[in-house]
Amino acid sequence: MNDNTAQRPRVPPRLVLASIVGLWACYFVLTTLRGALLGYDLSWAFLSRRLVVTLGSMAVTAALWPLLALLARWPLWRRASLMLMAALPVALLATMINSWAFADMDHEAKQQEQRQSVNVLDDGEGNVVEIHGGACSRAQRRRLGCRGG
Repeated sequence: MNDNTAQRPRVPPRLVLASIVGLWACYFVLTTLRGALLGYDLSWAFLSRRLVVTLGSMAVTAALWPLLALLARWPLWRRASLMLMAALPVALLATMINSWAFADMDHEAKQQEQRQSVNVLDDGEGNVVEIHGGACSRAQRRRLGCRGG
């Protein structure tokens, strides 16, 4: 090790935590604005779940910091490589937190979408049947001219 790497300044913990909070606060604001632009209901149920995801992701990101601090004296290419490998399971954990937080809302949305879907079976001879809440099978589409779902 040369003197240049031995004298590298450490980043104060307060700055690290402020960076993590700033990053995930930006995520919260951007995803909320995206939801508003896409017409999602920004109720407390939605915002509270997004807040849980954000706080969980902050904790997961903060868990990576000690690993990065241990690697402070390593060359940049080695630190970056190791952190990219460590970030993959962390990203999967953040995805699991998101899925868990929104599981009930997602299930409800899928059920509502299924209730609203209508399929029409037409045999070409004037016989028409509407099927509510289900998708046409490949055989129904081919044999009966099913449209929809």
